[in-house]
Amino acid sequence: MKPDEYKMTTKTLEVVLSLFLFLYPILYFQLSDTNAIDSWFFIRYAALIFIFIFSILSIKNSKPSLILLFFISINIILALIQLVNPFEDTPVLNLYGLADRADGILYQILLMSLAFLAFGVIKKLQNFDFLFIPLILAGIFQSVLIFFQYRQINLHFLETFVPYNADSVLGFMGHSGYLGGFYISIITLNIYYTQSKTALYARMAYISLPINCLGMSLVQNRSSVVSAVFIILIYLLTQIKNPRVILLSITSAFMIYFGASVIPQSKQLATKNLLSLTTAFTRFEIWNIGIQLLPQSWLFPFWGGGVGEFKRLISEKLPPIELFKFYQKEYKWQPLSEIESYKILSDKNTPKRDKMFTVFWKDKHYTIQNISLDKAHNFFLDKAFSIGLLGAILWMVFYLYPLYAFIRLPIYQRSPELIALTTTLIGIQIYYIFWFAVMQVEPIHVTLAIATWIALDRAKAIPNPAIHGFNSSTTPPPQSLEA
Repeated sequence: MKPDEYKMTTKTLEVVLSLFLFLYPILYFQLSDTNAIDSWFFIRYAALIFIFIFSILSIKNSKPSLILLFFISINIILALIQLVNPFEDTPVLNLYGLADRADGILYQILLMSLAFLAFGVIKKLQNFDFLFIPLILAGIFQSVLIFFQYRQINLHFLETFVPYNADSVLGFMGHSGYLGGFYISIITLNIYYTQSKTALYARMAYISLPINCLGMSLVQNRSSVVSAVFIILIYLLTQIKNPRVILLSITSAFMIYFGASVIPQSKQLATKNLLSLTTAFTRFEIWNIGIQLLPQSWLFPFWGGGVGEFKRLISEKLPPIELFKFYQKEYKWQPLSEIESYKILSDKNTPKRDKMFTVFWKDKHYTIQNISLDKAHNFFLDKAFSIGLLGAILWMVFYLYPLYAFIRLPIYQRSPELIALTTTLIGIQIYYIFWFAVMQVEPIHVTLAIATWIALDRAKAIPNPAIHGFNSSTTPPPQSLEA
């Protein structure tokens, strides 16, 4: 390939990845109300297929590391093994995933193609502008939408194109927890861009930062808000000598935590107590269930049982009283000692994971409850259920090794973009302690993790100023944002 052709191809792939990162968080389109498939995932799937095609086209121009190829290959193999899982009602479940997740084998393959393409594109970038700016702009779009939803303002013109919902603060993600995971990905990057030497980017960051902080506050997802405030404080400590970062960090933390309290809302929407520990306690119950069931998963510990394994094991292996302990905390059931009896509403024709219970109480009333848990609400525990302990360990290394390597770096090699990316990665991991990978935001998290690996390698090339006379105040680090 001629140099000009290679340059054009690289630029094309860069634009493709940039457009993907901007559009993916805001893609939302529902084809119908059919229960056969969650058709509102359709365009996100189409976007990932688009990336898959470009990843195939870029193979001969890419030289991915052996570590990345190993990571991608093992994940695809572990996903494909689910096709021979004997416990499924139908192969479609593992191909597509649970009805409200769409995170089956097809999605896992598409995700790995994104990882391949992202690595090939990002390693050739002179800076990370085409990576960060689209996400920040997508955040602005999401935040404006959330503001109208928070105020319950009907946007009829928007309903012409998408099923805009003014009854809940969900943006285009479908759940407040997913929105929180998206905002965690961009808040510290937003603060970082206020320091950009490119005037346009700096001005944009100053405008977008309060908008995105307010958007996250209006979502009111407890675990995400706490995670965001925590990583902002970490970022502040790493930039403690920069007064501007200190001011912006403190302001952002206050806006995220208290912003929702100063915006008038409709009476139909309840304000959450962000200091409540209820969510943490219910997570403990879920993890306890997960730890009990994990050794019973399919071919443990070598392989996992697929994306629906956790819920299948709850239905088939878990004593109902253990599940009721979760319901007591999550749904405020009265003490379990008040249960007189319960009845399982299922038969041999009932699909796996669709079991329901009727619980009869001593005061003569009854409760009908389905199995409302389909995930262990911890990223690595869920990975262990779906692709096995080997897969979970691979993902642990993928996300946590950059943090370990960053700590071991000398201070002079901790470039500004690496600090921002590493802090973002910490936030993602705090988020994943209480949440799990979802199609709406996982591709963004994977892309940012790959960027962190690449930024880490570049940082290692920064010379020691004490030895080489390198002046960090006048000479930009190689391949940095300031280049």
